[in-house]
Amino acid sequence: MNPIFSAGDRVSVANMVKGFLRSRSEAVVLGWTSYGRLTIKLDESGVVKTVVPTRVRKLGHELTPPPAA
Repeated sequence: MNPIFSAGDRVSVANMVKGFLRSRSEAVVLGWTSYGRLTIKLDESGVVKTVVPTRVRKLGHELTPPPAA
């Protein structure tokens, strides 16, 4: 399995239709399946999905808001 993504990572998932990018959604990685796919939970709807890792990008730390002082 690919160790790039681990449980709890914030990711961006591409929604592809017939090879064209339709949209991107943010999600949290729940884990890997036994057949090499990622299980994720979408932020906006809370839906749990299984996706291929080639459609997933890890979000950088600079995209998270700073803690309130």
